[in-house]
Amino acid sequence: MSSYLIGNAIEDGKNHRGWFVGNFIENQIAHTTDVEIKWDEPKKGTKRDDWSINTTAHTLTVVIFGMQRVTFQDKSFDLGPGDYFLSQPGVPHKYEILEDSLTMSVRWPSLPNDHINR
Repeated sequence: MSSYLIGNAIEDGKNHRGWFVGNFIENQIAHTTDVEIKWDEPKKGTKRDDWSINTTAHTLTVVIFGMQRVTFQDKSFDLGPGDYFLSQPGVPHKYEILEDSLTMSVRWPSLPNDHINR
């Protein structure tokens, strides 16, 4: 077994909504409970209407290009290139993509059944 992995985030994340590192990845090097990493290229108009909640994990999403609106229970924010949001466990959020975008998301730790939609 090799001690490194060369891959493509787009290809490797196809079966997991863009997530290519985490507890649900079968490749031995990319399989971990420490962190989840996602590469996402959402198109304008994409949105999550239900609340997304992680019971244990922190979430960090960085906008590389494009615009998106992230909504927490008390406020919404429009995020552009270089902007990010970081939330603690248990914080409900949802989003709407305002322009074709590229984002990178990280969650830690990576635990099975930690994500809830309401």
